[in-house]
Amino acid sequence: MIIVSDKKIIKHAMSTGDALVDIPVRVTFEYTLEDQQFVPRSMSRKALYNIGPVLRRFATLDRDELERAIDRTVDRALEEHLRYAGQLSGAADLYPEQVGTQPAGTVNADPDPVPEDDGPRIILPR
Repeated sequence: MIIVSDKKIIKHAMSTGDALVDIPVRVTFEYTLEDQQFVPRSMSRKALYNIGPVLRRFATLDRDELERAIDRTVDRALEEHLRYAGQLSGAADLYPEQVGTQPAGTVNADPDPVPEDDGPRIILPR
């Protein structure tokens, strides 16, 4: 059994009607391999992106809907990464069962997570 830890930058493309916007998402993820194959439900990930400027520029966007769309993009990219590496075949069951209020696939050392404010999550270096 091997635990793999990796980082990727994934771009979430979004059409707002008058512009095409790419949101860079920095993803750190870990998963387990057994006999060079992905172990189901062993993936954990942390996605960092700066959503504040996008919401300020495009005021009609819903924050929760945009976050769900970014999460789907990240999940598809991670599944594609595993398939391309030959470590996943068949249906992808990436994350452990969701327990409590913490979303599946996220890493949080604090058992009582602090609610997020409306400010930006992280400012990526240029």
